[in-house]
Amino acid sequence: MRWAGPCTRPCSTAPRPGGGRANFARYHFLDPGSREFFVNWEGGAVATVALLRAKAGPAPYDMALRELIGELSTVSEQFSAYWGSHDILIRHEGRKGLQHPAVGELELTYQSTEIPSLSGPGTT
Repeated sequence: MRWAGPCTRPCSTAPRPGGGRANFARYHFLDPGSREFFVNWEGGAVATVALLRAKAGPAPYDMALRELIGELSTVSEQFSAYWGSHDILIRHEGRKGLQHPAVGELELTYQSTEIPSLSGPGTT
């Protein structure tokens, strides 16, 4: 799953049923520590689900993506509720507040968008 590549960066102690790889969505929904790490956990959760839905639409046969969505839907009640809203997000930008254990609260500005012309689909 190409989308999961950049999302594997956060270290997570989240449970990974079936031996799934750690990624951003798993960290957000399965690791209780993410609620302390993200200053606005709910805003990030809604955006994460909307980004996953945007990736799932054009890739109905991506088994890794389907398995991730199935896992999160089964294990996380919050993910299931947000997934049911059918929100889609293609371009994502804003400010993200993080509670870093060593330096305290950080506020990062970010912007992401798909760049299909570089090395193929999935480049952001």
